[in-house]
Amino acid sequence: MYDTLASIAVITLNQPPVNSLGHGLRERIVQALAAAEADAAVQGVVLVGNDKAFSAGADVSEFGTPRQLAEPILRTVLAHIESCTKPVVAAISGVALGGGLEVTLACHARVALDTAKLGLPEITLGLIPGSGGTQRLPRLAGMHTALAMVQTGKPQTGAQLQASPLLNRVVTGSRDDLIAAAAQVAAELAATQASGQPLPRARDGLLGDDARALVDAARAQLTPQQRLQPAYTAVLDAMEAACGPFDAGVQRERELFLALVPSTQALAMRYQFFVEREASKPPVLDSATRHLIAERMGRAYRAALGTQPHDGTAPITPVIWLALVQEAAQLRAEGLTPRASDIDVVLVQDCAFPRWEGGPVFWAKRQERATLERDLQPQTSAAMLDNLLAG
Repeated sequence: MYDTLASIAVITLNQPPVNSLGHGLRERIVQALAAAEADAAVQGVVLVGNDKAFSAGADVSEFGTPRQLAEPILRTVLAHIESCTKPVVAAISGVALGGGLEVTLACHARVALDTAKLGLPEITLGLIPGSGGTQRLPRLAGMHTALAMVQTGKPQTGAQLQASPLLNRVVTGSRDDLIAAAAQVAAELAATQASGQPLPRARDGLLGDDARALVDAARAQLTPQQRLQPAYTAVLDAMEAACGPFDAGVQRERELFLALVPSTQALAMRYQFFVEREASKPPVLDSATRHLIAERMGRAYRAALGTQPHDGTAPITPVIWLALVQEAAQLRAEGLTPRASDIDVVLVQDCAFPRWEGGPVFWAKRQERATLERDLQPQTSAAMLDNLLAG
């Protein structure tokens, strides 16, 4: 939606419920920016979401479909924002996560409600930001804050970031108060621009002399579990690239991101993301059944591990996988789970099983069927395996 507030265009992101950045919304943002640039009466632009979200990031329903890669892709949208000849200010309410935060980083300024949540949670899906987040965030917020956000994936509130240069202003109040404050910042930037100064862009920011040392320190502090997950090393490689030229850093980030997308760890963590959502829908496992599944799968996991450490650092060998698949197939045969994937959810959530391994159902579905059936016999019949893989 496009509106004006005095000489400021207000572009409202409108893709309920959380303004996911699907193709339609990406297209509308580019069109609205073009309209604002063409309007001689407009001096600046405010991008704003709804009370629930500025944008929660990518539209998961488009994953793996042609619309995901249809122009304008997110990087094209960000280029339009960053190169706009009029100041673009992000007015952040609700959540700005992943690609949603990357949109705000491409803007010339950011104003947030104190309750807004800003974050780059890609690490929790076995990925890293893929549209410049690792390059713009440290230039705007400083390497220390950026590392904390990308390595944990945990969002920070506007109030927590109030002292950070990431935000030009933090507002306490309503969405209308937020828009008014963002419009004022846009007008101030327009006045500064009229005096001959260029618009501030994240890509032009300089990192402190200690930036590379901070990345090195973060690398040295990776835990054994994190070292087993390629995304933790990749995100630090991308952050290290931010210490050099912007365009080269963006290219390096993209290379690292694309290498992670098909990795087993990333596929497993995305699988867990989706099956946990499914597990929260009816029919939901009752607490007693969940406890029983956790007890039996946990016992099978610990028995298969033997004397190996139980802290997520032990390799999951084929022998361990087969023991877990066998127990999962037995649970399904007894009719204890409405969905086979519920077993993976319980194993990860209740038994300290490594999330980046996905679980036995995830693993079994990626194996060659004839070999799996042979290795599971005679304890697990073909019918039991069918029931597990089809559920």
